[in-house]
Amino acid sequence: MEQLNRFEDIHLGFKKIDGTKIDDLENYIYSILASDKAKLADDKFKISIGTDSVFAPAKKGWSAVYISTIAFTYGNTGTHLILKKDIIKGDWSKERLDLYSRLWREVEMCAALATWMKETTNIEPEVHLDINPNKQYQSNKLFNAAEGYIKSLGFNVQLKPDAAIASCASDYYLNS
Repeated sequence: MEQLNRFEDIHLGFKKIDGTKIDDLENYIYSILASDKAKLADDKFKISIGTDSVFAPAKKGWSAVYISTIAFTYGNTGTHLILKKDIIKGDWSKERLDLYSRLWREVEMCAALATWMKETTNIEPEVHLDINPNKQYQSNKLFNAAEGYIKSLGFNVQLKPDAAIASCASDYYLNS
């Protein structure tokens, strides 16, 4: 399995929505913080992160596509999004990827990105998880563990239906 088992490069590969590559995420974040728009938003400025994924089976193998999104929200005056795409591929004859492993990887990617951001820029983003607290959904089985894990790292966490970055922004770019 072409797993991204280690997350030291979690900050690499981000792009603007128009496809422009971001070579240095740390400096990019600082430039957003220094912008007039962020200054005008003041205490209403917020950074949120989220990851969503989709499983794509095929005859010879499978893939899981992950989209991680960082949202810079300027209060009520708009949001600037950047994103990155990661793909994991596997071979049916050697391994499977179940729903819970795929969803837990979303949680791990959010945790790694939030931790990188906190350690690198001293900014603590809000983490949006695509996990549903409603017991009628399968992702609910990960609800307590996922929420507890992110909170144990010191981050504020939002879950469905309030996790707009994971359940809306990342989902939109995953399915477009």
